[in-house]
Parts: sequence; C-alpha cells; structure tokens
Amino acid sequence: MIHRPIQILLVEDSRADADLVRRLLEKAPFGPFRLTTVDRIAKALELLSASPDAHEAHDPDIDVVLL
Repeated sequence: MIHRPIQILLVEDSRADADLVRRLLEKAPFGPFRLTTVDRIAKALELLSASPDAHEAHDPDIDVVLL
C-alpha cells in the first residue's frame, strides 16, 4: 500500500529555524513528509482558505500546521 506524504505547513519567519525543522523531519522514523513553509500567519491563513481550484494547483491538503 502506498501512503501519501504527511502534508505539513510550517509558519516560521526564521530561515535557520525552518531549515532545522526540515532536517529534524528528515530524520523522523515516520513519514514521508511534504513541508510547506510560510513566514507569516496571514500567508498560512490565505493558503488554508484558498478556493478549491487553488487547492488543486498548490496541493494544500494540509494535515498539520506548526506555529
């Protein structure tokens, strides 16, 4: 059985911290993950509330939001 990646939306304005989260997820014993990073909560809300047509283009079926 093929599992789709866990869709994670990370809201983080520090590139270094976002890279750290990405590296930690790569080492996690579970997954796979697909990480989307935005630097502002407003951008995250925009992504999460996008129209259904936009969902298909950006694949934002987000499973987890990390703040």
